[in-house]
Amino acid sequence: MIVVKMEKAFRISLIINIAIFILFVTMTILFITKKSVEECPKEMDYGLKNIVIDEANIPFRNDQYTYDIYLEDETVDRLNIKAMPYNADANISISGNHGLAGANKKITITVTDINDEVYEYIINVNKTCENLNNNTDTTENN
Repeated sequence: MIVVKMEKAFRISLIINIAIFILFVTMTILFITKKSVEECPKEMDYGLKNIVIDEANIPFRNDQYTYDIYLEDETVDRLNIKAMPYNADANISISGNHGLAGANKKITITVTDINDEVYEYIINVNKTCENLNNNTDTTENN
């Protein structure tokens, strides 16, 4: 009779220990998962959300601040630029967007957010790649 009671107590103890172990493992997994989610970098929500240029396609990333574009039409004197900030109250100014015809130029898009943080995006406007290749130095063979 004592042996039966000890066996029963052992089984109950084993079941309780297994339940505690499962609870411990579950809590550990939840803690690790929550911790790793909190440590993931957040998407940037400052500066520009997007830049759209009618005359050129740029693969915009808001953590990239310099872009090179090549104009097919060298007679374009000004680009149609739409710069969309993350914060609607941010101030955007665009400088250098004139006199582009036939010349390499730099356009600067400046974003000043509501906390007076300033972000500059540079767009290097270049002549077409074909024209750049025609101007290569031929004295290399000498």
